[in-house]
Amino acid sequence: MITKPTVLVLGAGASMHLEYPSGKGLKEEILNEALVKTGRHYSKLKESLPSSMDPAIIPEIINGFHDLLAKSGRQSIDDFLTNNPQYKLAGTVAIAVVISAHEDREKLIANKEGDWYQFLYNVMDSPGTSLQAFSENQLAIITFNYDRSLEEYLLQTLESNHLEGAGGITVIDAIKSIPIIHVHGQIGELGWLSSQGSGRPYGEKDLLGTAASGIKVIDDVKDNSFAPAWKEIEKSQRIIFLGFGYNETNIKHLLQNFHEQRERLLCGTCFGMTCQEKDDVKVKFKPNTIELGNPSHKILEFLRIEVSL
Repeated sequence: MITKPTVLVLGAGASMHLEYPSGKGLKEEILNEALVKTGRHYSKLKESLPSSMDPAIIPEIINGFHDLLAKSGRQSIDDFLTNNPQYKLAGTVAIAVVISAHEDREKLIANKEGDWYQFLYNVMDSPGTSLQAFSENQLAIITFNYDRSLEEYLLQTLESNHLEGAGGITVIDAIKSIPIIHVHGQIGELGWLSSQGSGRPYGEKDLLGTAASGIKVIDDVKDNSFAPAWKEIEKSQRIIFLGFGYNETNIKHLLQNFHEQRERLLCGTCFGMTCQEKDDVKVKFKPNTIELGNPSHKILEFLRIEVSL
């Protein structure tokens, strides 16, 4: 059980053990699989664009999008769309198409190498504990990702280990007790988490226009998107970045109200970084101080070896 108030901040690398793309990988998959006629996502992108768009010019829009993205030199689709707002609509639909293609319930339970979700779950829910005890974990999750894999994973694992309603609390109530905040939106709210009782099921390959409407790129993000995250950060004693790319704008948005007024740990993964790249990340956090892990450690190794949850 997690007893010290903790915030996990998730970047694209946090979902890669489930074969979701990294930030760079998402850009490359959009470029090569959604924006070219021979790509496996091209047809789905065309049919998912709003009906208000003239079908006759859609191929021209897609071609123009491809050509500019290919020449942009940007490492992420978010960075590209920030400077090319004329493609924001097509871009968010493309993001939804690609991310939804990677949603697969079977992969959630495949116990793949590097499955840090499983490690986290077992810290939070020891054998023999109750749903009520699970709900008392002092954890909040702030994610910059559009996928809903962690929520769905918790649903599957808790339903497999607890009788529904045992102890006066439901599985869904237990999950809702752990704030999971998508500061850049998501590809549709999961129906079982929706207060309206409707939503987009995990693994759904359609309803992509609706999914795209829930996506925000960096320059779309307003203060109200981060307000729930700031509330959790203020309460925390530890802020742990996992699979995070350390985009400077994202750091500023997230920590703009953060001050090291008390002893509080900031730390994070830095898989594959050079010494200079680690130093560059530390500069972005100033005047705050972040401790970066071993560059050879992916998320699971980092949590097992370098951080005691």
